[in-house]
Amino acid sequence: MDRQESRRALVLIVSTVYFSYATALPSAFRVGLVICYVAEALLKRERVLQAVLVILGLLFIGLIYPLYADLRHSSWLLEMHNETEPMFLSFFIPLGIFLLLAARNPSEHRSLIAFTAWWNLAHASVMLIETIQAWKHGVRRDFTDVIITAVIGCVLLLLAPAKRSSSTVGS
Repeated sequence: MDRQESRRALVLIVSTVYFSYATALPSAFRVGLVICYVAEALLKRERVLQAVLVILGLLFIGLIYPLYADLRHSSWLLEMHNETEPMFLSFFIPLGIFLLLAARNPSEHRSLIAFTAWWNLAHASVMLIETIQAWKHGVRRDFTDVIITAVIGCVLLLLAPAKRSSSTVGS
């Protein structure tokens, strides 16, 4: 039984318990209602995570256009004098593909989601230091990219699927 089937079974059990005992005991009504809300929140959390993974995957794949433009016109060499940007952009594209694949079943790709989250947080930390140093040297640099990558990392960590227990891993 995969995770989605187990969640459906949980909702079915909770609904059955809720409707059979809610009329008899007022406290069972409250407990059943809370359990239903928890089950519904878990299902919504996975859907939100799937949407976030699809959006991030598409955005990362969309970076193929600036990468193509940099490589086609040699702007990384002639204008920017920065060979790291095309290499940096080339990392996002395959990550976007794998995030789209992970959106189908996020619980099976927990490590990829965790990697993407921690990578974004590490990247935001480095950019924060660079932005602060730029300001100290009189170069005005915007904090927007720092905030965006930090938010991406935090959202992915908050929505990441829980670790599977050792009993479910073997079955």
